[in-house]
Amino acid sequence: TVENLTNIMRQFGPLIMVCLGMTFVIIGGFLDVSVTGTIPLVVVVTHSMIEPFGMVAALIGGLLVGAACGYVNSMLILGSGATTQAEALFITYGTAVVYSGLAMLYTGGVTHYLTSMEADYSLFTVIGSGTVGIFSVSFLIFLVVVTLLYIFQSKTYLGRTINLIGGNKTAARLSGISISKGIIAMFTINGFMAGLSGIILFSRVTQASPTLGKGYVNQAILAVV
Repeated sequence: TVENLTNIMRQFGPLIMVCLGMTFVIIGGFLDVSVTGTIPLVVVVTHSMIEPFGMVAALIGGLLVGAACGYVNSMLILGSGATTQAEALFITYGTAVVYSGLAMLYTGGVTHYLTSMEADYSLFTVIGSGTVGIFSVSFLIFLVVVTLLYIFQSKTYLGRTINLIGGNKTAARLSGISISKGIIAMFTINGFMAGLSGIILFSRVTQASPTLGKGYVNQAILAVV
């Protein structure tokens, strides 16, 4: 039925965003499990920004927090000289614990609810449950994002760089490819997409929990691979 199709499109929104970000990391020859910590951190920060700064600022702030988490991952990987998938896996597992801990400290372990706020949160209601015809808003966001990421990967120098790094890092380096820029790009994109996933999930379940999004990374890796 049309209603069932709309529900399916709404439900897969958060996970597909994680998958899109993880795609770049896996293409680049790495793994990033820190999204299990990035998502709840983005959620609690976004929720806390709605009342003092407004919906748009909270949305942008949440996305920037996600991108910052990914950027920190890339700096740790480059700074430690981790060039293998296993090394990146352990580093990002550590940052997942740190980000989850920050989310827990930020909220004091308390779950906050979007519907209990006095400030206007209609933008998040639209993201979480709005529709345009038979299409959910989260599905339309997916269409826009996947188009932009496809153009980035296939039509830009930096996007093609990620493919080359994943194919053979040594050959890419000897060809004059900047390995560091590619690593920064892939992890920052992954963090940004984890942030977008967190915002969509938060908008759908209407609660900011420091444990929200657990288990997404395993599903995303399996889906991408």
